[in-house]
Formats: sequence, structure tokens, C-alpha cells
Amino acid sequence: VNMYRKIAIIFISVFLKIAGVITQALVVFLVLILFLILNLKLMPFTFQALNDMEMMSIITCMLTIYCGLFFLSDMPEVYNSTDSTVQEADNGLRLNESTKMFFFLIILIANVTFATYWAYKMFSEIKNTLRTKLGKVYLYVCLCGNKKRYENEVIQRAIQDENDILKEEFDRQLNEIKKLWNPDPKVGKLVLNRMNIEKSAMYLHPRNYLKSIM
Repeated sequence: VNMYRKIAIIFISVFLKIAGVITQALVVFLVLILFLILNLKLMPFTFQALNDMEMMSIITCMLTIYCGLFFLSDMPEVYNSTDSTVQEADNGLRLNESTKMFFFLIILIANVTFATYWAYKMFSEIKNTLRTKLGKVYLYVCLCGNKKRYENEVIQRAIQDENDILKEEFDRQLNEIKKLWNPDPKVGKLVLNRMNIEKSAMYLHPRNYLKSIM
């Protein structure tokens, strides 16, 4: 999904250049909305942290483009008049300094928030890589030789990795159940009616479900 999003944006920047910057920005904004919906529905990455980061990056891009449109619309249109002199046309939108500062702060806060989140996740992954491949270096450089804390971090990381994998498998199982029903009765293996819905509600009730798997 991420690769297709980049390809779409490159396509827009190349082939819609003649249409103008504002048109490009509007089309990119619509494309980002589409890929945000796809990301929420498909969850393309195995680990939830990557899906969250992808979603944050798309939302940050959307806020940046949306607020940037106001700055672009505030710029006067320049054209050549019949007497070969450059003229400026008022497009009807003028932003005062307070409004400009408001949109600028939205862009700044959105990008700083994403950059901070990305830096935090990247720092965590660097620590995990050092802990996994260069355990002794990590122990003495990052933990000042605290072996007990090192052992706790190794255990917590192993639990987190296992939980991420198990959650992916759990989501896959739920999707398989959803696929049993299809709008076309010839394709779907489950034809819904009041009786099987009541049975399904009984079997999938949280209390009964937990009893069956515990």
C-alpha cells in the first residue's frame, strides 16, 4: 500500500504539473484520504506500531497539504495582459497574519508530533538491535552494567514480539470468520438467518468464548 501511495503521488506530480499547484494538492489530498481508508481497513504491516506510524504519516501529510492550500490560495494570480505587462489578479482570498500563524502552527505541530513519534520508535528499535546483536555493548553503554535491568528488558521485548505475532494470527482468524459470509449466497459458505445469528451470538459471547479457549 505504501509503495502504491508513493507511485500515485509521483504520477500526480509529473502528469498534473500543467494543471497547477493547487490542483495537484487537491488531487494528492483525495489520494491520501483513499490510502488512509485502505490502511485502516487492510492493516498492511505485521506489527501494529508500523501500521500506526503509517497512519500518522498519512494524517500529517493531509494536514500539511490542507493547511498549505490556504497559503497557496492567498497568493495573487500572475498573468500577462494584452499589452505584455505582468498583472496580478485577486482570487478573492486574503489571510491576515493571525490566520496565517494559525495554519502554520497546525502544520508545525503535526510534523513535530510525527517526527517525535518516529524518533521514539526508531530509538526503541536501535536499542533492540543493540540488545539483540551487541548485548554486552548495550549492557555497559546503555544500562551501565545493570544486568538485572538488561534481563528484564530482554524478557519484556520477547513478550512484546510474541504478542505482536499472536495478535496478527488472531486478526487472521477473525478475518477468516468474516469471509464465511458473502453478499452472493453462491460464494459465501454461511447464509445468515435469525437462528444462526442467535447461535453465533451465544458461541461468540465474550464470556462463553473465553470459557471455551481458557
